[in-house]
Amino acid sequence: MPIFLLEVRATFDFVSALTPAPDNEWKISVKNPLNDFEVKEGVTVRSSELVELENAHVADAHLAVKFEGASKYSTLTVLDAGSSALKPKKKQASRAPGPVTASEEWAPVLAVDCRGLEPCGYEPGVGEFAVTSEAGSVFEEEVDLSDDFCEYCEKGEASVGVEGFEWRWTAL
Repeated sequence: MPIFLLEVRATFDFVSALTPAPDNEWKISVKNPLNDFEVKEGVTVRSSELVELENAHVADAHLAVKFEGASKYSTLTVLDAGSSALKPKKKQASRAPGPVTASEEWAPVLAVDCRGLEPCGYEPGVGEFAVTSEAGSVFEEEVDLSDDFCEYCEKGEASVGVEGFEWRWTAL
């Protein structure tokens, strides 16, 4: 059961947290681990939407793709933060997905169990994350991290910004 984490980091300006939306529609790319040239780009995954599979190694998944020449579907299942598969081993930090609270540090925002495929890309979209200012104002609508985000926080009388948004997939 290979588990992959989507980790992100950015530079914060007067931001206390960058939080994934509760029912996020993640736009990712996946590849066949046996053939790096066989990639499915821009597939969407939602933790609230399951694909039911018959005669498969899993009962249902959040994504099912069939690569060329394969006899079975390859699957991806989104893991919630409380999943036992994400429990830290001795002296390890928690790898459970959640909000990003530190500027310029990698933090997991999505965990997936993959069988027969590997995630290899991610495209941030509008409204996928909420930005919380240090004064407590929350910006949810129109947050687009494909470019730098900037807004004015009236409560804190300061500019709020998220710059240099980066992502990476890591295997557990």
